[in-house]
Amino acid sequence: MRIDLEARYLCEAGYERAAWRLPAGPGHYPVREMRIKGLMTTLAACFIVGMLVALNNNFGPDETTARMERILTQLERMHSIRPETAEAITRIINQPGYDCERIACDANLKARNMAVRFRLETSLAAKALVGELEVASTMRPAGDQLDRSSE
Repeated sequence: MRIDLEARYLCEAGYERAAWRLPAGPGHYPVREMRIKGLMTTLAACFIVGMLVALNNNFGPDETTARMERILTQLERMHSIRPETAEAITRIINQPGYDCERIACDANLKARNMAVRFRLETSLAAKALVGELEVASTMRPAGDQLDRSSE
């Protein structure tokens, strides 16, 4: 007599009464199918949570203007910034959601947004220029690298 192990599963393994048995009924699934259903349920729940987070992550123009103001206060405290930082800040403020000329804003918010953008751009240009000048002043010309101990 041949036992089809694909349609049966081992019950009570580790005991003397262990045997290969068929599922008890339509509600009794093999472990493999239960794991697949559990995995699919977990993936669906993670996908739904991810979509909710992505949909609720949009900021309005007042929040983006407040973010630019916070960036500006941090930038004003700095003596100089690296060019990579200036590029990252420029990339952020050039997004459409950060510009009240590209999206609908009231007059007060538009004036505030334009002022912050202007101050950010001028501050970025000045601080990045100071940073580049500091880097240039620390570099020595090629002729100064010679060993002058023999003189």
